[in-house]
Amino acid sequence: MVKYINDNTIKEFIIYKLENGSSEGTINSQISTLAKMSDNLNQIGVNTTSRREITEYRNDLKENGHHLQKNHTNRAYTNTTAIINAMANSSPYSLSTQLQVETGLRADDAINSAKWILNNNNTLNIEGSKNGLNYTTSTLSNETAQRVREAIQSGYSVNYGE
Repeated sequence: MVKYINDNTIKEFIIYKLENGSSEGTINSQISTLAKMSDNLNQIGVNTTSRREITEYRNDLKENGHHLQKNHTNRAYTNTTAIINAMANSSPYSLSTQLQVETGLRADDAINSAKWILNNNNTLNIEGSKNGLNYTTSTLSNETAQRVREAIQSGYSVNYGE
């Protein structure tokens, strides 16, 4: 039986990805995926390069100056209070921003009051979040809870793109 996933094809694949602009973090993920696939294929009797050989190639790349780490950029704002103050209560987005700051709501959950149920203890149930998730937030301040009550009554909703 021919080994289609062998040492040469894996090296060729990784070199191709590196030469064509894939990030080193992506390459690292792909090596991990190849190693898992190799394990699974070998378990069902398809003879491939071993997981150990694949991970050794990762080590070779690291020894040759490739970091193979994801470059994470933190997109969080560092001064949310200044943003809230600049928007004041007149902005249609100030409530959404306040909810994100106080409870960590996802933007999509903070812009549509149809998803909200305000509880007596000032927590907020979110229904129909990403992937159909339902969850309860941490406790809102009394001021924000009052704003949420009013927003629910008025059918508060803002455009995500804005």
